[in-house]
Amino acid sequence: MEVALTGAFSYSGRYIAKKLLSKGIKIRALTNHPKPELFPQHSIPVFPLQFKEEGPLIDFLKGTEVFINTYWIRYPHKEQTHEKAATNIQFLTQCAKRAGIKKIIHLSVSNPSEESALSYYKGKAQAEKMIKESGLSYLILRPTLIFGLEDILINNIAWLLHAFPFFVLPSPVDYSVQPIYAGDVADIAYEHLLCKESKTIDAAGEEVYRMDELVRMISRSIGLPRPVLLWPKPIAQGCIKMLSLMLQDRVLTGEELCGLMGNLLISFEKPRGKTSFKKWLNQYGSRLGKTYTNDFKRYYV
Repeated sequence: MEVALTGAFSYSGRYIAKKLLSKGIKIRALTNHPKPELFPQHSIPVFPLQFKEEGPLIDFLKGTEVFINTYWIRYPHKEQTHEKAATNIQFLTQCAKRAGIKKIIHLSVSNPSEESALSYYKGKAQAEKMIKESGLSYLILRPTLIFGLEDILINNIAWLLHAFPFFVLPSPVDYSVQPIYAGDVADIAYEHLLCKESKTIDAAGEEVYRMDELVRMISRSIGLPRPVLLWPKPIAQGCIKMLSLMLQDRVLTGEELCGLMGNLLISFEKPRGKTSFKKWLNQYGSRLGKTYTNDFKRYYV
C-alpha cells in the first residue's frame, strides 16, 4: 500500500508517517517544509503543498490508495483564512479523486459546526461537508487537544511557568480539556486505513481535566509549583495580548480562548485514546518549556 499524506514532517502528521512506515506502508508527502532527517532510513517522495495546479498534483498522487490530510491553518493571516483553508481542502480532495484515490482520512477538530461564530470551527465543518460530498470513502477524525513533545500549547504553558511566578486564567474556570496523545491519533488513523465504511468519529483521551488542574499538573511536572490566578476574562485577554506583543507571536487567539472556555475541546463519545496524559507528563514533563515555540515565526516569517 502507498499513502499520500499532507504534513508528514509537521506535528500530528509526523506521528502518522511514523506509524505507517513502521507497518511497511510507503508514503508520499505533500509539504512545503520537508525534513528528511526525521526519517533517515526512508526515502519519502515530496511534492509542494499548493492549491492552484491540478495536473502536477494529480500526477504525483496517482498510484496511492489513501489520502490523509492534516493540513489546516491555526488562525487567519493576510490572505489566508479558515474559509480559504476549507476551499483548499476541497481542491486537494478533488485532485485525490481524479488521481484514482478511493479513500480520504481527514483530521478535523472536536465539535465543529457550520453555525459556529468561531471561524476555526465553522471552517472545519465546511471542510468536512466538502469531503462528505466528494463521493470518496472517508474517515473524518475529530481530535480534541493533541499532546506530544512537539505540541505548542503544552510546551508554551510550561515555558510561561518557567518565566513567571504565577499563571493567569480567565474566570470562572468551568471549562475543561480532554487531551489525546498524537501517537494515539496516528493509531486510530492506521486502524481505519482499510475500512470501506465512511465514518465521522471523535479522538479523545480517557482523562478530562479542568484547565486550572491541567496547568497545575504541568507546573508540578517541571518542578515549579506556581499559583494559578483567576482574573476576569477581559483582564486575562489583555495579559495574553501583552504577551503576544512581547513575544511577537499569537500566544492564544481570541477564538481559541472562546473555544476553550466553550468546552469545545472535550468529547461526548467513548474515549479512543489509550495514553494517559498524567503518566506521559510524569515521564516527559521535565523536557517541556526549555524554550518558547514561536508559532507565528515558524510558519509566517
